[in-house]
Amino acid sequence: MKKVLYAIWEHIEYLFAVLLFAGVFCLAITSGSFADPNVHGANYVNKIFDTSYVHQIDVSIDDKDYEDLLSEPREKIKYHTTVTIDGEVVNDVAFSVRGNGSLGYVASTPGLDRYSFTLNFGKFNKDNSYHGLDKLILNGLVQDPSGMKEYLSSMLITASGIDAPLVSFAQLYINGELKGLYATIEGVDRSYLTRTGAEKTAALFHPIPYSFDQDRIYKDQKSLPEGESLMIEERKNNFGGADLIYKGDDVEHYDAIFENASTKYSTEDVKLIINAIKSIDPLELELSPEDYWDIDAVINFFVAAELAPNTDSYLGDTSQNYYLKLNNGKISVIPWDHDRAFHAAKLDEDTPPEESAILWPIDSPLYYDIALEQRPLWLLISSNESYMKKYHDKLQKVIDEFILTGECEQRYNAAVELIRPYVYSDPTWNYDTGEFEHEAGYIGEFITLRADSIQKQLWGIYPITRELMKQEKE
Repeated sequence: MKKVLYAIWEHIEYLFAVLLFAGVFCLAITSGSFADPNVHGANYVNKIFDTSYVHQIDVSIDDKDYEDLLSEPREKIKYHTTVTIDGEVVNDVAFSVRGNGSLGYVASTPGLDRYSFTLNFGKFNKDNSYHGLDKLILNGLVQDPSGMKEYLSSMLITASGIDAPLVSFAQLYINGELKGLYATIEGVDRSYLTRTGAEKTAALFHPIPYSFDQDRIYKDQKSLPEGESLMIEERKNNFGGADLIYKGDDVEHYDAIFENASTKYSTEDVKLIINAIKSIDPLELELSPEDYWDIDAVINFFVAAELAPNTDSYLGDTSQNYYLKLNNGKISVIPWDHDRAFHAAKLDEDTPPEESAILWPIDSPLYYDIALEQRPLWLLISSNESYMKKYHDKLQKVIDEFILTGECEQRYNAAVELIRPYVYSDPTWNYDTGEFEHEAGYIGEFITLRADSIQKQLWGIYPITRELMKQEKE
């Protein structure tokens, strides 16, 4: 027995090393370093969307193609390129300009060519991808002095219980020339559905009203005889279904939805979506919303909208910047495009916009005095006592578990420190460093003050609706 104990003691360091390695290996598996069961085999998550460092992306494109791209950006032609991501080469990648309002801003600003781009890995070769990723969005941040709105919005949306598109940061080079710091965003496409565990038959739609759809307007204008102009004003109040208002069973009333599908869809999908819209019409009582909508997911969508408010959204006058995800016969809503996040419309003439965004009443989330009937998805939630309780409870849960724990502040601080040196050395940054520091500081303070405002509204200290706010001022 003594010999056995002596032998064990003599080799204790080796045994300890083996046990330590086994423990670390098990920990790595369970924590997701080697495999994450929550991302359903999407290997790109721990690569380009590792947020612990700024990535490097270099696009190699024929010089003539790049000249053409810059001369006709609105064409959004897809060019064959080779892309190197953190030293890894991916061949035959489609490279194109992207954007809507931001594209128009860059194209019309002299001396500014900091476009946003899309890398489509499977466009020219359906078997091609970047570790399972179909599309990568490269956001040039030309309308975001902080550089962090997409990242922080994604963080708060995820905390609200939504599978937000992933966001990280990268320095973009084109033919070896540094273009600057970009936000890299997961494309909401088939690979997104795979990562989030959706069924193979799931479908995605990105509703854009015609009057805000610069791509469709540009193409339609080009198709007209010379000298003729589009009558856009006539369609300004026709949202084409993007407002989710029921206009009948004819598919032509919902062109903003079905003209902007991100995946293939079936005739059954069309019927289901139209019935879902019909089910939330207060005058149509034959269909139940719970048969069509993932109610908890819809509630989470509005929770996220209060934590990262965005006037350029379904809650605003544009009724856009969201996706409809159809999975297993139920529809959920995914927020998108947060260049204008963390600001709000003015509550009244006496309250400045910054304060308005902080104090905005959570039970009156619609901006610009939009009537409830104009946004029936919110009307569905706000008119049901059980849904509203869930809405309030979820807001409280995010505040308790994400804001008050300090996790949100920690991740915000880490993001600021991560990108600051890259912003300061960025050769094409659209703002000066003082504007970066001011906006970054504003957003950090805003998140804290907004959470405090929501908490006080839930406690009844602050008014929770626009009507109560008006009564308080009288």
